[in-house]
Amino acid sequence: ADAYLWLDCEQEYLPLENEDNSFLHAPYDGSFAVMITEGACVDTTECATVIASGLNDLHGTQVDIFPNPVKDRLTIRNLPHGEMEWTILDISGRGVLNKQIQVFDRMTVVDTSDLPPGVYIIVILQDGIRHRSTFIKE
Repeated sequence: ADAYLWLDCEQEYLPLENEDNSFLHAPYDGSFAVMITEGACVDTTECATVIASGLNDLHGTQVDIFPNPVKDRLTIRNLPHGEMEWTILDISGRGVLNKQIQVFDRMTVVDTSDLPPGVYIIVILQDGIRHRSTFIKE
C-alpha cells in the first residue's frame, strides 16, 4: 500500500491526526476504520471497536509487532520471559486465533497464513498485563 489514513467512525469518518501508518495507536476508545491507497485504488475497511484504555507496555518495555502489514508471519518482540497468551481478534471483535506459549528468547512468531486479508487486533496477556496492537493482514 502507498498510504494509510485512520478514520474515526463515530465522528463522521474524521481523519485521526498523525495516524497515517499501517497500524493504529488509538488515542481513545472508539470505532475506527483505515482508508488504504494503492496507486489509483482507494478502499476503506469496516469499522472496528478499539478499547484504548489500559494499553500498557509489558513490564515497562515497548512491545514490537512487525511486519505491518503482514503476509504469513507476525513477529512479536521485546516480551518478558515467562508464560504468555495471545489472541487475534477480527474486525468484529471475534477471536480467530489464540495460543498460550512459554517465552524464552523475548520473541515469538505467529503464523497468520490462514487469516483472510483484513484489519486485526492482537491482544497479548502476560502476568495480568494486556497489550493490544492493530495490524493489517495482506
